[in-house]
Amino acid sequence: MRFCMATIVFLCVASLVPTSIASSAAAAEPDSVSLKKGDRVRVTIAGMKAVCIIEEMQPGILDLRSSETGALQHVRIADISSLEIRAPRSHGAGAGRGAMIGGGVGFLVGALYGIAVSAAFNPSPSETGTLGVAGGIGFFFIGAGLGALGGLMVPGVTWKPVPLGTQIEVGVSPNGTIGVGITIPIGGS
Repeated sequence: MRFCMATIVFLCVASLVPTSIASSAAAAEPDSVSLKKGDRVRVTIAGMKAVCIIEEMQPGILDLRSSETGALQHVRIADISSLEIRAPRSHGAGAGRGAMIGGGVGFLVGALYGIAVSAAFNPSPSETGTLGVAGGIGFFFIGAGLGALGGLMVPGVTWKPVPLGTQIEVGVSPNGTIGVGITIPIGGS
């Protein structure tokens, strides 16, 4: 009986591993970074971090409106020590996390349900534990499935950092539009 329960628990945990590996591999893929008017950014200047919305982009200056106070700040690009851009995650990015949370909640609910049913029929204490574990395992799969579905359907938000050492340039193109360029040094010194 112990071998059977240990095998079932192992299979429950192992079923989550491919999902979490796939979601962490997707998070590790590099994405291109581009700024435009209206983007929400997280800026660190002189050790202070703020979430702002880009209002205007001028050569060497970003006009940022604080999300917290609504104040408009003219920030020199040279003064920015770190910059992160808010970006939506794909719909499937939260499936692994949703499955783990749902599975944990499902296991707890199932274990409590199994213990309650066992206590109602008043069997021996060893049967109470067995029914609690069996209920937990059964509800684990239900909770993990519902959590994975929730994670698939709800798009999340993430912050994409612009690595330190990058150069951000704002300029006017020949046709008169303002553009932002980000240069990320690769290798070398």
